[in-house]
Parts: sequence; C-alpha cells; structure tokens
Amino acid sequence: MESGAGGTGGGNVPEDANDHCPGTQSETAGKAEACAGCPN
Repeated sequence: MESGAGGTGGGNVPEDANDHCPGTQSETAGKAEACAGCPN
C-alpha cells in the first residue's frame, strides 16, 4: 500500500493527493475537508 503525499491512512492514497488525504478507499473519501480541490 502506498503512503502517498502525507496521507493519514484509509488506503490507496494517490501520490498527487492533498495533505491529510483519507485515501480513496476510506469512508470519508471525497467528503473530508482535505478532499476539497483534489483531482482524484
């Protein structure tokens, strides 16, 4: 599993993700404050 760019867990954090990314497999994926403006 990749750790990505400062991700905080949840799985599958893309390298171009925002800091504190919950991960694309997280229940909060796309909903967390850190997801704002993320291209993923």
